[in-house]
Amino acid sequence: MQMQKAMRALGEVPNENVDPAEALLGLVTQKWAEVQWLRIKVQEVDEQGTVTSGEDRATDGESLVWGLTKRDEGTGPMGPVDVETREVGPNIWWKLLREAEDQLAKYSTAALRAGVERRQIDLQEAHALHLAQAITRILDQLGLSQDQARLVPTVVPAVLRSLPVKEGQ
Repeated sequence: MQMQKAMRALGEVPNENVDPAEALLGLVTQKWAEVQWLRIKVQEVDEQGTVTSGEDRATDGESLVWGLTKRDEGTGPMGPVDVETREVGPNIWWKLLREAEDQLAKYSTAALRAGVERRQIDLQEAHALHLAQAITRILDQLGLSQDQARLVPTVVPAVLRSLPVKEGQ
């Protein structure tokens, strides 16, 4: 029963042997697409800034290090609750980008050590960039609600990581 749950969580896992170089190249491609997409999200945050009440407005890149970190909504013992907490700290998109870049560097280093040809990596990165641009255009045109948009940073990278990597691509 637990094995079935694990398989559903991981997606379809082939039973065949995987060439380590191909596996690393697949990781590089998927991580590159994620990094490109996250860079777009960070740029959007920097361009939009964070609008807050009154004169408190983040500008000139401040939205990457200052902003809404917590929001409590609902009903408490004293009635309706709508409290926003703003703090100094890296924006979540910035954090995710840095983590993804670190992972990409590790995967790329391992791939190069494993003898994966540089040309293959270049082709995979170009393909990943096109994929990231396509995903961004699709999401922009869908007009997602705020609730749906909050799911994007979880769903998109998970789906990208679950994509099968085929030989020669």
